[in-house]
Amino acid sequence: MSWTIQGTKLIGITDEEYDIHPWEFWYVVPARTHYSPHDGKKVRPLEFAFVLHNAALAKGLLPSPTVMNDGITPRTLKGGAAKDAEMLLEAVRIQHHPTLPSRLRCYFLNQDKDVAIHRMVDSLRGNKTIARCHLVLNGAKVHFADSRIYERLDGRPDDKSLAMQYWKAFDPRTDEDHRSLEVLVDGALYFPDWKTFPTIPTESLVAWQIDNPPESLK
Repeated sequence: MSWTIQGTKLIGITDEEYDIHPWEFWYVVPARTHYSPHDGKKVRPLEFAFVLHNAALAKGLLPSPTVMNDGITPRTLKGGAAKDAEMLLEAVRIQHHPTLPSRLRCYFLNQDKDVAIHRMVDSLRGNKTIARCHLVLNGAKVHFADSRIYERLDGRPDDKSLAMQYWKAFDPRTDEDHRSLEVLVDGALYFPDWKTFPTIPTESLVAWQIDNPPESLK
């Protein structure tokens, strides 16, 4: 189905209608679309451009992480103190803020394009790009968070009071605040530039799966 944006509405060709957030958001996403055997096991599965691939196939409208991962138990791929920090944040969220999105199952968006570019350049994990998107509000869980609190918690993964602060709605006021804002979304996204997005050739995924059987990723 094709979609058009009219103000704060996303309209389908059969008159389906969704509410969208009045702001545009920017998503830093993996951009790898090809794999060959000589790449070896250095290529992590999350380096592939699955977001762009799925958005292209869906003509721009990507379902929420909860819908896409239905039946799969959320988990973090981090280790050490970073994993402990994520687990504490999730425990605090479940106990005190169950209506907010989980960091283990959400899109991490940027409100500012320049911040997205900075985070993309600053990332050391594979080939990345930024994609413009709109947040579909219907059924969405959204949290505006201060990433500096998470960074502090990474060094103090047993600090419950700090974890509680992370789940307070963050209202950035200064330039530094805006650079620290991260928007957690468990909801559908619409990508207006989906026609320009790449897809991942089946042969690349098959080659990667042959070189990286499930038991080798544990």
